[in-house]
Formats: sequence, structure tokens, C-alpha cells
Amino acid sequence: MSDKITLKVHTSQKLKDDRRVVRINAAANAVLMKLYRATGLPLEHIVSQMIIQGAELVEIIEDYEEDI
Repeated sequence: MSDKITLKVHTSQKLKDDRRVVRINAAANAVLMKLYRATGLPLEHIVSQMIIQGAELVEIIEDYEEDI
């Protein structure tokens, strides 16, 4: 398993600086609920901390389409 989380991006879009609501898949929800049951912390806090602390583990790779 890699030490980095890799995201391929196709375009860059600027987002507003406000709160977002996202949907997570069943596997991510299972992990989240396990952490919630183990800590008793609010879900919003757990998810926010995972994003903030995990951001340094993310490697962004730009996926350019080559003209043929």
C-alpha cells in the first residue's frame, strides 16, 4: 500500500469558500461509523479532521489529454 493518496485531476475549478455537503460510499461510511463508535466524537468533527490531517497524504497528478 502506498504512503500517499493519489487523485487525478482533469481541470482546475475554483470553489467558493463555504460549507459543502458530500455523499460518501458504503465503505467510507463503515469506516466513519467505526471511528464514531470508538470515539464518540461528532461525525462532522471526525470527517473534518480526516480531511485536514489527510490532506498532506494526497498527491495530485494532472491527467493531460494529448492531441493526436
